[in-house]
Amino acid sequence: MLVETFLLNKINKIEPFQDSNQTAVTINVFTIVLIVILGLVYTFGAVILSWNYSNYVGSSFFTKIVIAILALIFPSAYYPIYAWFLNPLKFSRINNISLKPVNK
Repeated sequence: MLVETFLLNKINKIEPFQDSNQTAVTINVFTIVLIVILGLVYTFGAVILSWNYSNYVGSSFFTKIVIAILALIFPSAYYPIYAWFLNPLKFSRINNISLKPVNK
């Protein structure tokens, strides 16, 4: 506990005689902002991955939109589904085929 307090004081440059509640509020706001940013990156990563896969297989525009919306709502489900069932690299290694996107 003393080491954590010392490190937090050094990071936030708070003198020992200042109120330590200010440090807790600053760290909580920073943590919340960091979690929101990482959550957005995680979510939009799933959307971009679903959109690119839909382009790769030649899906219609409506199908791309529906799958992207589902990936936006359920990114934690989309990543494992992509890794286990949809990953084109997995199939190319198994079947020894080259990866060429579908051109429309």
